[in-house]
Amino acid sequence: MIGIMITSKEAEEMNLLLKAELDELLFEMERRRGREVVRKSMEERYRILCGLFDRIASEADKIKYQRALKMLK
Repeated sequence: MIGIMITSKEAEEMNLLLKAELDELLFEMERRRGREVVRKSMEERYRILCGLFDRIASEADKIKYQRALKMLK
């Protein structure tokens, strides 16, 4: 495991970047229903990013992305 020390401003920026990326992946996964190989790759990336997001986001922010993660399973 690797640790990282960041300021609150950096955490906020990371939070915004991860939200944008997660939203984009959700959108793309909905669009590409027929392409199974691409969709599986996107799901894997979504799970990784969601894990990062869970470490820095507030509980209220996590709910939307955790629901989508449950639908992927």
